[in-house]
Amino acid sequence: MPLTLEQLEEIQADALADDVPIDLPRMRLWDRDKAVTFFEGGGVLPPSPLLVALYSAGLTPSQGRSLLGRVLAAARAAGVEDSLVLDHHTSHPACKTFDEYIAALAAQVEEAAGSARPVVLLAHSHGAVAAYGLARALGPRVRKLLVVARRPPHGPQSLLLQEVWGVCSAGEFVALPGPAILSGLVAAYRSSSLAPHARSPEAAWPPPVTETVGLARELYGSPIALCAEADIVAALGSVEPPSPPPLALPIVALAAAGEAPAGETGAKMRGWASLTRGRFALHTVANADHMGVILNKEAHRMLVEEVLEES
Repeated sequence: MPLTLEQLEEIQADALADDVPIDLPRMRLWDRDKAVTFFEGGGVLPPSPLLVALYSAGLTPSQGRSLLGRVLAAARAAGVEDSLVLDHHTSHPACKTFDEYIAALAAQVEEAAGSARPVVLLAHSHGAVAAYGLARALGPRVRKLLVVARRPPHGPQSLLLQEVWGVCSAGEFVALPGPAILSGLVAAYRSSSLAPHARSPEAAWPPPVTETVGLARELYGSPIALCAEADIVAALGSVEPPSPPPLALPIVALAAAGEAPAGETGAKMRGWASLTRGRFALHTVANADHMGVILNKEAHRMLVEEVLEES
């Protein structure tokens, strides 16, 4: 419920902060705890979290930022001050291991937010793999992990390459012919832009399809992607929890109702619950498929509300 002027004046008086002005249009949207913190702090709030976002596979950095643009704009419109978009390991060629890649991302967060500012992580699809590693690396300063349309990278259903393409290693994936990679992408993620070309010879593909398949080959063809058993064990110590130990933060997962059975279904996303000893919530977004869910206004509403809870 919005705070009334009378409630704000009461909190102001209890804090002996008559010199701190009340900005009702802005402050009425706060909860009581935030108002108490504001008045007791002499009209100063702790720094709001930096929203750190990571995008899905099969996209260039500019395409990834474009796809995340609407949800980040919705966050800005709701008062989230700023955000940072991070890239896949393919944009960090000097990184040879998952740990090195996560360290590079953590350094970017440090540069953008300093060492003390809290962080909220938002990841779509494959971006959730790095987000999970980043949550472990940054520790208590991460207030919440928001995952959209991605199974956990750790657990019994984490072997993406095996389920979607029938291969057991990144090396085997790289060796697949282009049409096999495309068929897997279409079957698992129901891409309307890729599906019309699934039965066409590779030579007849338009450039965007060739580019997407190439990006997928480069990304999933690296052990850093953590999509095969040996790579998960090397980075995390085991395929299944409890090694490493659970995170100590809330994880909120959004599943798309239109996911294919081989894709990132809500049933698979429930596995995130075992990766935290904090709050876990799973929501299903109606009328959305794997890529469309991050563009969905209802998904934006839920995600922004979760971010604002930490602001």
